[in-house]
Order: sequence, then structure tokens, then C-alpha cells
Amino acid sequence: MQARRKKKIDVPGLPEWLTVARAYQTCDKVMHRKLAEAGLTVPQYDLLMSLMKKDGQTQQELAQRLLVVKSNVSSLLSRAERDGLVERHENPEDGRGKVVTLTDAGKGLARRGWKVQAEVVTTMFESMTPREMEQVAQTMNRVRQALEPLLDAD
Repeated sequence: MQARRKKKIDVPGLPEWLTVARAYQTCDKVMHRKLAEAGLTVPQYDLLMSLMKKDGQTQQELAQRLLVVKSNVSSLLSRAERDGLVERHENPEDGRGKVVTLTDAGKGLARRGWKVQAEVVTTMFESMTPREMEQVAQTMNRVRQALEPLLDAD
């Protein structure tokens, strides 16, 4: 009986893609773990940082900025409000809607999360020269631009 030979998959760029995917997975795991140590989930951090950049957004604006559906933002906001991180107020421009603002506790937690992100980013790039960092950014932008048409293909 002959042993089966595995077929070699010959896809140009596959080893490089795996390297990028592994780097992303590692970064994602580190961010999740470090943010959890700071008392945050990644979705909470995204919400708080979005409000740090522009406080007083509507739920619809937050859904667009966070790239999630409105129902996910609704449950995220309900938990954040329950935890005293955000408050909802009547929208002065539209009495039917509400705007979301950060509380002092929310701002403090956002700052803790930002320190975590700064630590992770610094660790990621401290071994690179400025030129190498620029090359990474340019390459990843080209990759993103190449992939975006596939999102519209459906």
C-alpha cells in the first residue's frame, strides 16, 4: 500500500498571506487580552474611542463608524449605559432621536484602553525603522485597495 502524498498547493503569495494572517491573529489576541485586563472588551473600546473622537453621536452615526448593525450598537449602548459609561440624551436637532455622550467613568476607561493600544502599537513597530513602517502602511493600503472590489462583487 502506497502512502498518499499531499498535494502541494501552489498559490503565489500564500506564505506571505499566512504571515499577515498570523500577525493579525496575534495582534487581535494581544489586544483582547490587554483590554480585558484593563476592564474592557474590544467592542466597548471601539465605542468609547468613537465617542472620545466625537461625543454626542446618534446611534445611527455610531453604527456607521463602528461598522456594525444598529441592533448590535443598541445592545452595546444598553450595557455601556447600565455600567455608567455613557448617557443618552434627547437630540437637540431631532426630538425623535437620542445622542450618546460619555460619562467621566467612560472617558477614564477610554483613556485606559488608549494606553493599551499605544503599548501594543509601540511594541509592534519598535523594531522597525520609519522607512519600514512606511512600507508596511503602503503595502497594506495596496492590499486593502485590491480586496475592496471583492466586497462589491456580491
